Amino acid sequence: MGFERAASITGLVLAMSCQSSGATRLDDPPRPVTAVESAGGQAGNPNMRAEPEPIPQAEPQPAPAALLVERLFELARDWKLDDAVARIERALEVELSGDDSRRSGTSARWPMTVAYHPPRSGRRGTLHISFTDATSVDLAEMTRRFGAAATRVESKESLVEFDGPAGVRIVAGLLGGLTPTSPVAWIRLEDRGPRPPPPKDLF
Repeated sequence: MGFERAASITGLVLAMSCQSSGATRLDDPPRPVTAVESAGGQAGNPNMRAEPEPIPQAEPQPAPAALLVERLFELARDWKLDDAVARIERALEVELSGDDSRRSGTSARWPMTVAYHPPRSGRRGTLHISFTDATSVDLAEMTRRFGAAATRVESKESLVEFDGPAGVRIVAGLLGGLTPTSPVAWIRLEDRGPRPPPPKDLF
């Protein structure tokens, strides 16, 4: 009888010792881990904030064809004003270099080269732009701004001529015929005067 009482007291002491030390018994159910705890304990700390996702920067888009054609229209309208070189440089975003007979440069905004021939004795003034990317302007955009072409010549490199403002002639060379989507290879603004005959290889 004394032995059983001693064993019972020893078991009771061991049970109380386990409860006081916070040990988990094997038959206790597992405690679920919450999402807050699995996130590294950040939710419990108000000073810990998630970094915002970086906003992707859009690629710079080329200037639309409509803006370029509009600036050509303005240059034609003001063709007779002074400081033609300065106006061309501002409108087409190009730095022209050369002499009094010819100034040229490459636009910083549009894929094109620019050549300006000031008027001289016996020669008309001309502004010639050549596209290095033939998809920049098409015939539809030229027609929208300058109206129906006064002259149309269809060939391997088709030609259209528009009556621009202030009596300025606008001539454009097209690739792929005379459809609205035909890309423009080059555009020339020039004073009115006797029209030179077209090159023989156009026919």
